[in-house]
Amino acid sequence: MGHKCVLVDDTMEPAPVLDLDASLFEAFAAVSRNDAVLIQSPKKRICGIVTAYDVSETFGTLVEPFLLIEEVEKHVRAILQDHVVEAELMEAVSIKKAADSKAKISDLNFGGYILLLKKVEVWNRLGLNLEQAVFVQSHIGVKATRNDVMHFRPTGIGVQKLAKLRNFAKCLREIRLLKKLK
Repeated sequence: MGHKCVLVDDTMEPAPVLDLDASLFEAFAAVSRNDAVLIQSPKKRICGIVTAYDVSETFGTLVEPFLLIEEVEKHVRAILQDHVVEAELMEAVSIKKAADSKAKISDLNFGGYILLLKKVEVWNRLGLNLEQAVFVQSHIGVKATRNDVMHFRPTGIGVQKLAKLRNFAKCLREIRLLKKLK
C-alpha cells in the first residue's frame, strides 16, 4: 500500500470489536465491512473472532430449513396443479373462502396438500409411479418439521430432520424433472 513496513504493527489495522451479547445481525454487518470481528467478554477481554466463514456457516444453518420447506411447497403445488378439481380444492383449503372466490393451489397449507395426496382419485390423476402411503407419510414428516422450523424450537430441527427435508426436496425435484421428460 506504499507504506514502509519495519514492524508488524506497521501493517496492522485496528479490528472492530463487538460485545459477546451483540446481535448476530451486528456481527454480520461488521464482518461484511471488515472481514473479521473480535468478540469481547463483559470483562473487556477478547474471547473470540467471527469471520466471513463463520457468518456464511451460521447463515446457511439458519436459512436452509426455510428454503427447503419453500422448495418442497413449490414442488408439491406444481405436482398438484391441473390434477385437482374445484370441489377437492375447496375441501382442502383451510380458510373459508367467500362464495364468489375461486380457491387456488396456493391457498393450501401443508395439511391441505396431505388431504389431497391421500385421496385415491387425486393420486391416480397425478400419475406418479410411487407408493402413495410412503409419499404421504414423508409429506406428514415434512409438515412436522415445518412446524418445528416456524415455531423456532430452541434446539433447531436436528441433523436427521434436516437430512429428511433435503431428501424429500430432492425427490420432488426429480419427480418434476421426470414428469417434464415424458
